[in-house]
Amino acid sequence: MNFVKLSVASYILLGHYFGIYFFLSSSGRYEANYSVISKIVGPCLCVSDSDEWQPLWINFAHSSASSERHAFYANSLGYIFLPLVNLDQQYWHPVKTF
Repeated sequence: MNFVKLSVASYILLGHYFGIYFFLSSSGRYEANYSVISKIVGPCLCVSDSDEWQPLWINFAHSSASSERHAFYANSLGYIFLPLVNLDQQYWHPVKTF
């Protein structure tokens, strides 16, 4: 009986997780991707070479200045929804480069 309750609770939690992200993504927009340092330090005279999809209230950007393969910047919601943001940017809203 406990397994059934745990399974139902897990499905409800996952449903809310996907539902909230779907709402945030449907309200998102493309934003210019500046280097990660400019987001941490403050505004600078940077030139963007790409636009990345940003769901509502979520900041998630890949670093083009870093030599590491998976370097990125994210706010707290960006870390919470990290797997879904990655899938969204990779398959449904690809990065627009200039």
